[in-house]
Amino acid sequence: MPQRSGGASRGSGTRDDGKADGRLIAPVWLCSWALGPAWLGSVRSVALNRDEVVDAACVILDEFGLTDLTMRRLGDALGVRAGALYYHVPNKQTLLAWVSDRILADVRPVQGDWRSALSGWAWNLREVLLAHRDSADLVASARAMGISELDAVSAPTAALSAAGLSHPDADAAASALLHFVLGHVAEEQARADWERFGQPDPDRGPTATEQTFAVGVQLLVDGVKARFSPL
Repeated sequence: MPQRSGGASRGSGTRDDGKADGRLIAPVWLCSWALGPAWLGSVRSVALNRDEVVDAACVILDEFGLTDLTMRRLGDALGVRAGALYYHVPNKQTLLAWVSDRILADVRPVQGDWRSALSGWAWNLREVLLAHRDSADLVASARAMGISELDAVSAPTAALSAAGLSHPDADAAASALLHFVLGHVAEEQARADWERFGQPDPDRGPTATEQTFAVGVQLLVDGVKARFSPL
């Protein structure tokens, strides 16, 4: 009797000669429907909203850091399988953008003239970022992907535009200040992580760090004034 030529044709609904053998192969969705809860396991049946997803993601970020903010860990926290989580969140990039938007939403509106607006915005942004572990890296990543709903520099750009700068110049100046804040905070957060495993550097305490930040902000604000004569 001829032997079957391998496992590839089994379950395919055809014989080795390529003709249909009369079997019906159920599609995956039908199998999952027939198996019901036994196949779905502990998948949560209640629909999730964006706020619930972001709330859980922020908790994971603060406790474990950006590296461990995975879809699997998030699914466990929400009580759904990682695969089912993609029904609520299209992909990891979108999740990061959502968390970035949540963080940036806490930045207060700018006030005063353009110099006060830029300086106050930079200090407030630093404060907001330091409230969440690895937030500087996360916001920078989301900005690089260009899928965030909130523009991190919209407020300082508007303040500079109102002072007489063209939009391209205002956006460039505000972006330079943003890059300084993100870089400074990223270093602060990296140092904080490192100090969890060793001794704090006595020469780089909170006071010295804030003084360094203050000098950097002042230099950039003065640079904007020197570069753009209408101000």
